[in-house]
Amino acid sequence: MKKIFFVATILILSLILGAARSFASDYSFMTLDYPGAVSTVAAGMSDDLVFGGYTDKNGANHGFIYDLKSQKYISIDATAAGNANQQGTYINNVSNGVVIGSYLDSNNLLHGFTCNTDGTHYSVIDNAEAGSQPGEGTTISAIEGEAVFGSYSDPGNHAFIYNMQTQKFTTYDEPAAGKDQIEQGTFADAVWEEIILGHYVDGNLATCGYLYDPENKNFTIISNPAAGKGQYQGTFPSVIYNQSVIGYWVDANGIYHGFIYDIPTQKFTDLDAPEASNVKGMGSYATGITDDGNVVGSYTDKNGVEHVFIYDVKSKTYTNLDDPAAGIKDNQGSSANNCSGDAIIGAYTDPAGNTHGFIASPR
Repeated sequence: MKKIFFVATILILSLILGAARSFASDYSFMTLDYPGAVSTVAAGMSDDLVFGGYTDKNGANHGFIYDLKSQKYISIDATAAGNANQQGTYINNVSNGVVIGSYLDSNNLLHGFTCNTDGTHYSVIDNAEAGSQPGEGTTISAIEGEAVFGSYSDPGNHAFIYNMQTQKFTTYDEPAAGKDQIEQGTFADAVWEEIILGHYVDGNLATCGYLYDPENKNFTIISNPAAGKGQYQGTFPSVIYNQSVIGYWVDANGIYHGFIYDIPTQKFTDLDAPEASNVKGMGSYATGITDDGNVVGSYTDKNGVEHVFIYDVKSKTYTNLDDPAAGIKDNQGSSANNCSGDAIIGAYTDPAGNTHGFIASPR
C-alpha cells in the first residue's frame, strides 16, 4: 500500500446499542514527549517511524522522528529555519525514507524541503515564482514516487507538482480560486495513484475541495451542498484513499461536520459524532481512513473537550477512544491525527494544559 499523508489502517471497533463508550482499556497508550520540549504533537507514522513536531521555550517549532525500534528521537531542523516564535520546521510526511515539509525562516518566508530520516542532507525546494514578503513562499504537502506536491504564494496560492529528478515545477490553478490574497488560491494536500487531492479558496474566502488528474488536466469539485459559502466555511478534504475522500465541512453557522465522500458516486456521508457540540467553532472532523473504509477522527463536546472517535461504516456506529491521561475540561482532551496498522497517532492535552503526542496500540 502506498504511503500518503493521514492514510493508514486501524482496528475496527463497534458500539453496543449504538451508544458511544470508551475502549481505552483495550489499547496501550504510549506518550511521546520530545526531550526538553514545551509541547509535542505526533502527526503520523511510516513503518516504525513516528513523525510530528515539538515547540521549544521560544515558541519555535521543530520536526521530529521517533524510531520505535531504537526508542530514539531525531530532531528535524532545516538548516535555514528561524528560531523565533512560530518560526522553524514543520514535517508533513515521511515516505520510503524521505522526509518532506516546510520551514519558516528568520524573515518569515516559507520554503519547502526534503531530507533523509537521519535529519541530514537537506534539499530546499523553492518555486522561483514565489513572493518574497513575510508569509509568502513555498510549501510541500505530499509525496508519491519521485514527485512532491505543494503550493507557492505570490501572494495568492498556486498548486504545483515538482519532479525531484528533473527539478521541474508544473503549476496548476483551479479556475474558481481567488488570486489576490495570501489566504486565497489553490492548494495540493495529498495524492493517491497520481490523483491529487486538494482545496481552493475563492474570492469570498470560502473553501472547496477538488480532485485533479494531471494527465488529463481535469478537476472534479468536492463540495458538500450543505456547506457554508462565506469566510472560513466550505468543504475541507483531508485524505484520499482508494475510492474515498474524508475530511470535514463547515456550515453557515460555523459548525464542523466530518464526512466520507465516495468518488464513483460523488455521494457524501456526514460523520457527526453523537456527543459533538453544535456550537460555532466546534463539531466533528475526520482525519484517517482504513482499508475497509472505516474512519478515525475527533470531535469537541459541549464542554469544549476533544475526543477521538472511530466510525464503523458498516454498522454506522461510533466508538470513543481517549488517552487516559487527557484532561476533561475546556481546551483539553484527545485528538487523532493519523492511523497506521492498528495504531492511532495523535495528541492529548493534560489537566495542566500541556500537550503530548501519543500512539494508541491494541493490547
